[in-house]
Order: sequence, then structure tokens, then C-alpha cells
Amino acid sequence: MATWNEELRRLRRGRNRSAAELSSACGLSQGSIRSYELGRRHPTREHLSRLLDCLEADAPTRIAILAGAGFSATPDREKNVEQSVSETDAIPLLGRRPWPAFLVNHRADVVAVNQVAERFLELQPTRPGRPPNVLTWVTRRALATRCVNWDATVTVMIRGFKAGNPQLESLDAPSASFAPLVDAVCAGDPVLVARFSELWEALPAWRGPFAGVVFETMWRAKRGERIRFNCAISCVNAESGLYLHDWIPADSASFRVLEKQLAARTR
Repeated sequence: MATWNEELRRLRRGRNRSAAELSSACGLSQGSIRSYELGRRHPTREHLSRLLDCLEADAPTRIAILAGAGFSATPDREKNVEQSVSETDAIPLLGRRPWPAFLVNHRADVVAVNQVAERFLELQPTRPGRPPNVLTWVTRRALATRCVNWDATVTVMIRGFKAGNPQLESLDAPSASFAPLVDAVCAGDPVLVARFSELWEALPAWRGPFAGVVFETMWRAKRGERIRFNCAISCVNAESGLYLHDWIPADSASFRVLEKQLAARTR
């Protein structure tokens, strides 16, 4: 696998830009650019981001280079928030993500997922009027056994659900509206259901804005390789409680494993 500096050089050459042209465009010296590409010097995040902006790097390439250079691939929270977007207009946003992405409402219903998520998690396409719920996924053994840090991931989901639904709901005596969701969760693997119940009773609601939260999920690929995701939650419509969940590979190795897994499923 190419190192970050080799990928940077390959990107520049692919854009047909000389070091001199790039220097003029981004305000960095030719010597600095050559030193970065040869691995003789290490750029600051600001300088590397400036180079990637000038080279119009796409999201996968940007993440791979930043992460390879040791910088967090977590997206800029301000740029990741798109307020007051309707559900109809929000769904196309998923298709532009090169990583698994989900549109979720305040009840944790999965309104839509992109094709990357469907292929990666081997999900059935969502059907209009019958959205699954994120909480029902966590007790499905086929999915849960692939999540290495299951407790930590489910903790965020439960606290987020409680924040969006402030009424005190009980798993033992659920309200009429909550009962169908409890039944669906409890239809999963008994061991996972028991652990889910323990976490539900112990965890408080999320305090503060849920939008802008970024948490880590570690995923086990089919061949045992691991993919580390930075899961970023952004609000697209605060009034209706609509959120985008982006599972962004946190480093170049994770992105390559994701690409390899997706490619294998298109054959």
C-alpha cells in the first residue's frame, strides 16, 4: 500500500500539476512540497489540508492521505451540518458519501441508507413506510458479532435515543408506542438482549447537542481484518429530528479494507 506522501505525489501528477504550479496556487514553497512528497519533512495539518484543497482531492483520497500522515480523519463538524433539509431532499445526500451513511430520525428509525451501507452491512433495501430501527439491529447476532466495541457503540445509540425521546420508557412496562420497538429488540439474540437491557437501565440520556457527536466503532471484516470508523452525527433538520450518520474510515488502512470488501461484493 502506498504511503501518504506517495499518494500525495500521485495525486499531484494525476492532476497534471507541477510542483511549481502547486506552490503558486497554495502558497507553499516548491522545496516544502518536494520534501513532503519524498517523506523528508512532515507537514502540519493546515499545510497538508491546503495542498489537498488545491488538488481538489476527493473524500476517499483526502481521508487516506490525512490519516496516513497521522492526522484525524474526523470531518469538520461545522461543514458536516446541513440544517433545515427536508427528508426528501436529505436522502440524496447519502448517495454522495463514499462510506456507509444512514438517515435516522429522533426515534432511531432508519429512514434511508446509501448503497455503500447496504453492501457493507449486507442489508436489505429499506422499504417505504416500514423503516427498521437502529436499536433492533444491535441485537441481531449477524451484525453485532462484527462490532468489536459493541458496548461502546450501543451506549451512544441508547443515550441518543433517550435524548430524542425524553419520556421515561421502561423495557418491562413500555408505553403503547414504545412496545413494538421493545418486542423487535427482544426478538434478537438472548445474550445481546440481556446486555442491551443492562445498558438501557444504567445509561442516562445524552446531555447537550447530539449533532456534532463523533464516536469510534471498530468493525470486523469477513476475513478478520478490522475497520475503524469515526461515526459522525450531523443534524439535517432540527425541527423534525432528522440526522445523518456517517461511518467514515478513520485511517487509510481502514479505507482500503472497506474498498476491498465492497469490491468483492460487486463481482
